[in-house]
Amino acid sequence: MALNLSDLITRIKFELGIYGIALPVDNLDGLITTIIKKNTLRDYSQFFPQYDEIRIPSSDIERRYYRNLDYIDIDLDIPDTTDILEISDVYYDASDISGIGYYGAGMPLFSPNMLEDVLTANIGANITNTMMPKILFRFTPPKTVRIFNLFGGSIYIRYSKCHDISLSSIPFSQELSFTELAILDCKRFLYNICAHYNEIETAHGRIGLKIDTWQEAASKREEILKDWSDIALLDRPTIYYA
Repeated sequence: MALNLSDLITRIKFELGIYGIALPVDNLDGLITTIIKKNTLRDYSQFFPQYDEIRIPSSDIERRYYRNLDYIDIDLDIPDTTDILEISDVYYDASDISGIGYYGAGMPLFSPNMLEDVLTANIGANITNTMMPKILFRFTPPKTVRIFNLFGGSIYIRYSKCHDISLSSIPFSQELSFTELAILDCKRFLYNICAHYNEIETAHGRIGLKIDTWQEAASKREEILKDWSDIALLDRPTIYYA
């Protein structure tokens, strides 16, 4: 089951010991959501982003020339609300290189000629990939990619972006790390608010706020981000160069 915002808010309340307690804020759930959206998500995505890719057909590629240099400027067709962190790779569409597209409507295995054509095309594609140099590119925020030394054909542009506010894009293997950062963020911000109150009035009487341990949230957060900065580059997808 994917991580979701509602469950995370509930877990944070339990971790902080404030579930069912009316803190001196107008909308606690809304405040926690804002903290996760504006701080946790954006900072976490810098180290462990969500990856996506978009195919640019050859018909949409228009070459431009400046002196002896030819280049291509592509404005990625993505929503304005999507923040691109970086362009991680630009590569050729292998189906164009193979010479037979996506094998038409299917590959009839019982046709010797078709099978031979497929094998020959794949061999040719591998050789072509080996001989063709890596595509060079430069990213200009918010969503323009300038591409150099493109031989032709369709291409894929792979990019990283912030995770969805729904949190559904965060893989299961990263849930604990993200939750840990979210808890520290909430401790850090709520401490600045609750530090002005020694106790609060509830339906069950006056309750003392035990928030002394929240003071360490900021320093613990810095330690985690430092550790992530040491390993984040090692966790990036591998890029192969011919």
